[in-house]
Amino acid sequence: MGKYSKKIIYKGELALELKDCLKHFIQLELKAAKFYEEIAKNNKGEIAQVAKKFQKEETSHAQKLKELLTTAELVMDSTINKEVLLMSQYGIDVNLFGKELKVDTRKQLFTFALQAEKDSILMYQELVSQVPKNSKPYRLFSDLIKEERGHMFFILKQLHELS
Repeated sequence: MGKYSKKIIYKGELALELKDCLKHFIQLELKAAKFYEEIAKNNKGEIAQVAKKFQKEETSHAQKLKELLTTAELVMDSTINKEVLLMSQYGIDVNLFGKELKVDTRKQLFTFALQAEKDSILMYQELVSQVPKNSKPYRLFSDLIKEERGHMFFILKQLHELS
C-alpha cells in the first residue's frame, strides 16, 4: 500500500489506522444487516418487508467498504474525533446491536433505525473530513452519507405518517 499504509486516525489511547477503522465499520454494517435480518425473520407483513430492505442496504454498505479496503487509496492526513470513534466502538456495538431489542411495531422499528442512521451519518462525516478530496475514500464516504441521509428521510417520513 506504499505511503498510505500507516496513517493513524486517532493518536492517543485509541489509535486506529484507516484499514482497521474500515474493518470496524464493515463489522458495524454487517451487525446492522444481521439485526434487520432477525427482525424480518421474527415478524410478518410490512415490518418484515421494511427490515429486509434495510438489511439489503446495510449489506451493500459493508460490500462497498470491503471494496475500498482492497484499494491503495487508504489515507488519513489528520486525526479523527475521539468521541466519534468511541461512539462507534461502544454506542452502536453495545447499546444498539449488543442486546436483543423487541420490535413489535413499525414505530419501534423506525425509531431504532433512525438512531442507527444518525449515528452512521456522524461517523461517515468524520471520516470524510479526514481524507483528501477526490480520493476514492472521500467519494465512498460521501456516497454513504448521502445514502444514510436518504434512509433517514425515508424513516422520518414513515414516522410522520404514523403520528
